[in-house]
Amino acid sequence: MKSLLFSSLVVLALVAGCSNDKKADAGNKDSLAGIAPPPPVHNETAATVTPVEVDKPADTATSAAPARGQKYLVQKGDTLYSLARKTYGDGKQYKKIVAANPATIKNERLIAGTTITLP
Repeated sequence: MKSLLFSSLVVLALVAGCSNDKKADAGNKDSLAGIAPPPPVHNETAATVTPVEVDKPADTATSAAPARGQKYLVQKGDTLYSLARKTYGDGKQYKKIVAANPATIKNERLIAGTTITLP
């Protein structure tokens, strides 16, 4: 019972002390309570940024579909799957390219700079 009474007095003293501090700060001209925050700064350069064309391919030489029955110079980054997808519309058809080029394609790997036939 004594501890409950003591706790109540401590809480009451803290609340009374807090309210006294607020009154003291209200009269103080150096207090930050009366200062308004600065207005927001708008970034005007964002409105002048030119939009980037996302539909335009980065490199038109490698994005063109190779023609069937023609020779094709293998470019850096080309894969059998990507060539089959561009040529036949299905990357799983890469085995046609391997079968048509037994001398130039070893272990189903392309070497940049070699010329292959696309059946």
